[in-house]
Amino acid sequence: MKVAIIGSSSKTAYALYPKIEEQAKNIESFWFSSSDKPHWFLGENWIQIDYKNLDDIVNKINEIKPDKVVNLAAYTDVDGCEDNKFESHFINYELPKILAEHSKDSFHFIHISTDYVFDGLKGLYEITDERAENSIGWYALSKKDSENIVLDCGGTIIRTNVLYDNGEYKANFLTWIKDNFHSKSEISIVHDQFNNPTLTSDLAESIMQVIQKSIKGIIHTGGVDWISRWELAQTYALSLDTQNTEHNFKPIISSSLQQKSPRPSFGGLSIKESEKILGMKFSGIYDFILEHTQIPKDSTHYEILQRLIFILRLIDNDLRKRVLIDIVRNEHKTISINISNEKILAEIEIGKSSYSGMLYIYNNQNLNLITGEVFDNNSIQKFMKSLSAFA
Repeated sequence: MKVAIIGSSSKTAYALYPKIEEQAKNIESFWFSSSDKPHWFLGENWIQIDYKNLDDIVNKINEIKPDKVVNLAAYTDVDGCEDNKFESHFINYELPKILAEHSKDSFHFIHISTDYVFDGLKGLYEITDERAENSIGWYALSKKDSENIVLDCGGTIIRTNVLYDNGEYKANFLTWIKDNFHSKSEISIVHDQFNNPTLTSDLAESIMQVIQKSIKGIIHTGGVDWISRWELAQTYALSLDTQNTEHNFKPIISSSLQQKSPRPSFGGLSIKESEKILGMKFSGIYDFILEHTQIPKDSTHYEILQRLIFILRLIDNDLRKRVLIDIVRNEHKTISINISNEKILAEIEIGKSSYSGMLYIYNNQNLNLITGEVFDNNSIQKFMKSLSAFA
């Protein structure tokens, strides 16, 4: 089988390359990019292209006669798309359009897309939502239009959202948090944007499954944890800290950034159906944090981090949409989760071997204590479920 990969300087290509190399007896791969060959590429078939020269790209693909073409190329700077509409439309729409049209009688075309094609009013969109409507912003519109042409031509759409990894090749949100952890300046992080982040190697494995099984239609990739950027940043910061350092992060709403392009509030992609189709399980970003923490795994600090994540995973998604979650380090080496909105304030303190919690209800701007108790694993689950009824 011959496979051509367009956009081979991307972090997804970096994760895909070793998986394709493992199948070298069965797959002959050709890697297209506008950039020079990166240090990690040890093969021979690196083909430099100009994304604006579509005829040349098609001619080079014709010479190869691939069975599959995977398009990883994209203009992903969301605000940049508003400033550079022609260039972004060319890469995000014109390139996949000509490849999709050319694929009809020639090859299986696989195109990577995004949860941004949805309006962000619901979150965790299903495959059955099919063709996206009400996309917001130039980036989202160009990706939506490219999806439609690919589907019309019988290709495959693989949607993804918020890629993360250890930052070995190119940055991501986690590496940004790590880089800013010791910043003396205040770092603003939005608390009203939600996704279920995708481990880059999971996206790469999904692509491999689509290649090998010739899966058509729409595939969703993501993770098991649907969380806000703010919740993720706080938890990841705790996993980096071995010196009880206080970070300078603060929560803000997206509108305060005055970005040129709006972002979907409730993004993310449901992965249940895709796991069945692909025959694989997706990872959770909280498991990644626990695995890659800088905290010694035989320490009390690590035990508390585990228990924190256990609690965070008990917060249902509907409640997450309606509250602000703050994670606070206490002087006596415990961690507290504060869950609040205009109706409630819940405080849950996490120690090495127990939880204690209090739930307050606002009544005429006064806080009234509803309950306060010590929990075990079973009773804390009941307590967390009860929060939704009050909030």
